[in-house]
Amino acid sequence: MKALILTSLALALVLASPGEAKDIIEISAGNSPVDPSPRPDFAHLKRGDSSGDVSLLQKALNDHGERLTVDGIFGRQTARAVKDFQAQNGLESTGEVDSGTWSALSSPAPGLEAAKQDARQAKAQAAEYARSLAGVNSELEKAKAQRDELEAKLDHATSEAETAQSQLKDKQSYVEGMQSELETAKQDAEQAKAQAAEHASMLASINSELEKAKAQRDEIQAKLDQAMLESGSAQSPLKDRQPDLERMQSELETAKQDAEQAKAKFAKLFASVNSELDNAKAQQSELEAAKQDAEQAKAQAAEYASLLANLDASGDPQTSDSPRQPAQTFKPNEQPPTIYVGTPDTPAIATAHIKVGNILLARGDLAEALKSYRDGLAVAEHLAAAEPENPAWQHKTTQIFLKVGDVLMAQGNFAEALSSYRDAVSLADRFATSDPENADWQRNLSLAYNKTGNALAAGGNLTEALKILQDGLAIRERLAQTDSSNTDAQRDLAISQAQVAAVLTEQRDAARALDLLKQARLIIARLLEQSPNDDQLSKDIAVFDANIAKLEQISAPGAEAAQPEQAVR
Repeated sequence: MKALILTSLALALVLASPGEAKDIIEISAGNSPVDPSPRPDFAHLKRGDSSGDVSLLQKALNDHGERLTVDGIFGRQTARAVKDFQAQNGLESTGEVDSGTWSALSSPAPGLEAAKQDARQAKAQAAEYARSLAGVNSELEKAKAQRDELEAKLDHATSEAETAQSQLKDKQSYVEGMQSELETAKQDAEQAKAQAAEHASMLASINSELEKAKAQRDEIQAKLDQAMLESGSAQSPLKDRQPDLERMQSELETAKQDAEQAKAKFAKLFASVNSELDNAKAQQSELEAAKQDAEQAKAQAAEYASLLANLDASGDPQTSDSPRQPAQTFKPNEQPPTIYVGTPDTPAIATAHIKVGNILLARGDLAEALKSYRDGLAVAEHLAAAEPENPAWQHKTTQIFLKVGDVLMAQGNFAEALSSYRDAVSLADRFATSDPENADWQRNLSLAYNKTGNALAAGGNLTEALKILQDGLAIRERLAQTDSSNTDAQRDLAISQAQVAAVLTEQRDAARALDLLKQARLIIARLLEQSPNDDQLSKDIAVFDANIAKLEQISAPGAEAAQPEQAVR
């Protein structure tokens, strides 16, 4: 492996300066900084000593694989390294350096000669690569000539495309002429329609029935609109909503029957009137569409009724047997901005899917909640794709991606949750970058970063999790600094600090984790002084205190050896 690394380094130097292969730097393994001969004159060392001999001891331990700071102080880390070295070399693991330990330390570090041999081999390979470089340069020149030839062909193709574009414009003019003729044909059709009015006396009874049908259709549409409005208000209390839903279902059944009767009347009246057949078919199609809309509204109303019927009369959707997510130390109640889709610009079907998903999630039915959110996401993505620069739709789509990810995390499906969170990051980043002063988009991006980091950490990728959580923390630090009076921004900052501390703890960096947790607790304590009756802030303080105590216990002298399993999670 060392030979491969050295060879790669030499090749990188050659390729970095293809015309100067002769300037390759010679690589050598160097000499061990520790005198290989025994040093019986070295002092007997123990923890607490500080001298030049301690510095020599630390360098010698580093040559045997340790990573100590050479400061001349025989501290806890140096004592641990001495014990490990003594154990590895068959010596009594006392942690004190006697003549036997000095003698063992004076031995050459294992693998030194092999490293030298690897360095010589890497040097020879680098020279071979240098000899091959001339041929590579020749191939590069040929590739350049081919590139020039392709660019010439591209210019020619571009010219032909411009010619084709000109021809397309000519054809467009022809199409516009045809459109003019089509308008003339439509005018002729209007004239023919006027002539048909001469048969008004014969069709008087039919017109009367048509008016009745139109009134029935309007009545159906009004009932349908009322059904959709009531469906959008499905979060009202159960006892008040249940009779309304049942009444709405009964009215929709009546509307369906009325539509069927109107359809039968039209079929009978228009059977003998060929000149009005097309008009009758159009009216029948409208009635069929109204019927389908009524059926959809009925189905949605029934679905809401079924969902609401299972809720407790108290309004608390969480039952005793509902599955709950396991408690997590560093996850105070951090909720994304409300996904509210009951606005005029949102289709009712998207509203229904999201609200049904919220109810199912509250009940603990994760599978059905995920299905409902994904159905709503399909509608939102379609609208966002139709208006890619509309921030309202991009915002809604981002929030639904986060909702989907939350359900997948609760199911333990960290890979798919990570994918959904990353989709949210992609959308939020585009708009946050385009409008850096928009605090809502910046907060959305930080939230997407934090949830992505949690998914990475849950999947075991602590390094990438720490990086993206720190990115989210940086955004929240800016937001908190910009508006110091915003309590939500301050609490967001504390939560991000706690999440970063959780990953640092997993990486055994208890000191940095403890520092971040104390900063976070200080923020929450200030907020609690401003709002002493805030239950959530009180719970946050309790969580921080518990974990600060654990980290302080881990960071105490000797805690690593005594309690290695007590890393805060």
